[in-house]
Amino acid sequence: MFEESMFSVGISKFKVDGVDNESLCKDIKYYCTNPTNRSVIPRALELDNPLLTDLNEVVLGKTQNILDGIIPTKNNSIKTYIKRMWGNHNLNADICSPHAHRDSFLSVVYYPKSTDGTLRFYCPWMDQLLAHIPISCDSDDNDNFHQYNSSYHELNVVTGMLVIFPAMVCHIVPPCKNERYSVVYDIGVKQ
Repeated sequence: MFEESMFSVGISKFKVDGVDNESLCKDIKYYCTNPTNRSVIPRALELDNPLLTDLNEVVLGKTQNILDGIIPTKNNSIKTYIKRMWGNHNLNADICSPHAHRDSFLSVVYYPKSTDGTLRFYCPWMDQLLAHIPISCDSDDNDNFHQYNSSYHELNVVTGMLVIFPAMVCHIVPPCKNERYSVVYDIGVKQ
């Protein structure tokens, strides 16, 4: 076994209270089913939507804390900001391909409704290392997977969960059986 880790990829999970999830789900559903007629419901998923005021503040506060922990700056001269935001309602076929948000610093996902949703993150280099080792996929070996021999990490997401991760990490959203709603943010940095 390796003695220490050289690099690390972080992820943060938070429970967010006080969001009107039911109304937010209605806005997301409308937004997703009427992509060409979004003006009918003003501010459905715009940053100034009153349903998102508190959530946006939480997102900016949590992402700023992550940035400050990575690169402490005097007088907090580097700030996070919301580059863009959108909502998803299931969309299993559209987000089951591995992807990353390469033009952003962090990705943030809030789940106003999810009972069986999953986010799967892929290690950027593990498959190349493991390609040289014949690994058995027997069910008895599942307990032996850890950060040095796993090519992906799955996170079960539930209603009210906020997840923050580096935007460059390749991820997918596997299909789920139950209804799933999410609000997704791409976070940038500016000076």
